[in-house]
Amino acid sequence: MVSDVRVGVIGLGNMGAALAQRLQELVAEVVVFDVRAEAMTTAARFGATASLSPREVGERSDVVVASLPSPAIALEVAQEVGTSTQLRAYVETSTVGPLAVRKIASALAVPVIDAPLSGGPRGILSGKLTSYVSGPEAIRQEIANWFDELCPIRIVVGEQAGVAQIAKLVNNAVSLSGMAIACEAIAVGVASGVDPKTVVEAVNSGTGRNSATESKIPKSVLTGTFDFGGPVFLAEKDLELYQSLAEEAGIRESLTNSALEAFREAILKFGVNADYTEIARVFESAVGAEIRHRPAVAGGGLGSNGWRSEHLD
Repeated sequence: MVSDVRVGVIGLGNMGAALAQRLQELVAEVVVFDVRAEAMTTAARFGATASLSPREVGERSDVVVASLPSPAIALEVAQEVGTSTQLRAYVETSTVGPLAVRKIASALAVPVIDAPLSGGPRGILSGKLTSYVSGPEAIRQEIANWFDELCPIRIVVGEQAGVAQIAKLVNNAVSLSGMAIACEAIAVGVASGVDPKTVVEAVNSGTGRNSATESKIPKSVLTGTFDFGGPVFLAEKDLELYQSLAEEAGIRESLTNSALEAFREAILKFGVNADYTEIARVFESAVGAEIRHRPAVAGGGLGSNGWRSEHLD
């Protein structure tokens, strides 16, 4: 333990559950709430204290960390927590867009730290998590003894609530669009006669490599596990939020449109909770070829099981 603070975690989706687990090592007490009783039961196994409502989490915590799947839910939870009297700060780790965070800040009587995360549950549990951070410097310093351990890589964007969301949406627009074009191009390469693993190695040895070709596709597409850790509906949500931001900035026809349509097709084919690496199967279906590496020797899989995430890289 590095701090005697009590931290509440609201939202125990795969990302929030991993946050609650990691915080057990960093703070005196972790107080949790989720609408799903089974999620709280799981968190309790790691030592967390279950609560009956978001308001109760706020009353029993010094700082609340929110990890929620949509702007509407994030605002609803903040409004309920806003009635708490014990709270010193509220940390919004969800990717919900700048407008939602500004509304959250208005709903609360305590300072808000805007801190969307990148790295997924694997990043949390391995100590390799990135956070884009904005909010009052004094509060950032107050929580630094445990938050800096939780998020070793921190990009401080400013002090205004919401600006960290902008940085995260830019990152996700690049990442998700890169995922879509990588899956399409690799599927085309395979359909044209090149071994899937060889195509991926060729891209990673050249200038086309990105996080999808270096990590997501080898771990979850070549293996056929489709378990990288993020539900596909979050990809749709993040690209929609980015497109709103782009339109406000003057972009009328975003290049992310094609990626968004591909993720929407994945939702239609495989369901909202399918892993977002399932987008590869959309392109596999189009070209009639699978992006799979099947080693001749057993035991050579590249897959890695993990929690599903409430955030995307």
